[in-house]
Amino acid sequence: MIGGQTLVTTIAPPQPTPGPVSVLLKFGSEFTLAQRGFVYLAPGITGLSATDGWQVGGETLDMDLYGFTPGVAVDVLFGTGSQLASAVGVPTGVPAASRVSVLTPFQWSAGVQDLEVVQNAGQPGEKRARSPGAWLARAPQISSVSPATVFQGGGEQLSLALSGFTPGVPMRVELGGLAYSATNTGTLGSSFLSITTTLSPVAGPVDVRAFQSYGLPTQAGATLPGGLTFSPPDFTSLLPTSGPREGGTVVVARTRGFDPNTSVTVEIGGTTLSGVVAGSGPSQTVTFQTTLATASGPTDVVLRQGLLVATRPAAFSFDPPRVTTYCQPKVTTAGTTPVIGFSGSPSVSTDNFALTLANALPDKYCLYFYGTSFSNVPFYGGKLCVATNVMRGPTVQTNGQSFATCPFDVTPALVGQNRYFQWWFRDPADPFSVGLSGGLRVLGFYP
Repeated sequence: MIGGQTLVTTIAPPQPTPGPVSVLLKFGSEFTLAQRGFVYLAPGITGLSATDGWQVGGETLDMDLYGFTPGVAVDVLFGTGSQLASAVGVPTGVPAASRVSVLTPFQWSAGVQDLEVVQNAGQPGEKRARSPGAWLARAPQISSVSPATVFQGGGEQLSLALSGFTPGVPMRVELGGLAYSATNTGTLGSSFLSITTTLSPVAGPVDVRAFQSYGLPTQAGATLPGGLTFSPPDFTSLLPTSGPREGGTVVVARTRGFDPNTSVTVEIGGTTLSGVVAGSGPSQTVTFQTTLATASGPTDVVLRQGLLVATRPAAFSFDPPRVTTYCQPKVTTAGTTPVIGFSGSPSVSTDNFALTLANALPDKYCLYFYGTSFSNVPFYGGKLCVATNVMRGPTVQTNGQSFATCPFDVTPALVGQNRYFQWWFRDPADPFSVGLSGGLRVLGFYP
């Protein structure tokens, strides 16, 4: 008793519902009733260590509580209804001031969400505290893509800076219609991944998408609209930029953006050749060797690789022809006019130069002969077109279509030299039994 008053200390028993209750004090046969002597407060959330976090979860969240029993597990609920996600923790402290720490769970959608703490769910001593709109689940993000432009042909390293993705988890990256697999490294707030681009069927800007747990209920993703541009291929230079019309020039095109280590077709001088891309991305070369062009002068160069095309107008120029015909051929007894020609290039490097004979007589022996100067004098009823240091080639035979071909060895000693050629063949009905073609001059063999 203090100053004529009695002080009574007790522990409030559990109460199923919050609100005021009466208090009855009984001393022997005497009692005192207080109609509103004590108020039970509803459990509540008094504070949060953070009000937002990443949708994928994995962050520590501390919550200050009152009205919850320490030492008894609670469920912390994020969201409502079918979008509910939960984490479990055990409060510490006292009922009037406890704290619980949980690891945030994956949340089914981004945006503002309710928070609710539940203890003894479904039991007589159930306790709940809700804080509407207390939590913001932030969606994952693609912070940047580097470089922002790559070549359509692929083979380049691409780096994505990410936020809000769990590090170390396999990811799917989509660049337009292309899909890649990679694993990010770093932290939840700042992670990175790298991929090597492949051939893109389209050029221009495309959306960049990144997904984690792709195809699973816990899928999380981000999109960067127009975040990457595929640039069509091109080529920056051609060396050399000119060569003989007869071909044999080895040309190196410095290209960018083709599919690496893959063949290409080269259209030049009215012919189609083949080459292979060496290197990748912005540092590539395509090497090819020219063949006989349809005309002299400048010509476009076109590189094709499936859908990929690069054109450089008038990039290469063919020199005036150095292999030409001259001198009148002798008409055969069958009324045909023999034609001397060639195949390949008069070049040491190509090693494919050959003399051809057409419109002669079928199945007849023939040979070519050549000299270091030309002539145009009567000879066996026709014209002798070669002179000086005359030599003969091997004997061959025309086929059933009156055609023959025979190789000519272009040695290094012939580089820069001129030679003059003519065909001889059998024509049994002729008074001399001889058929003669016109002449073919090569004004300077080349390496």
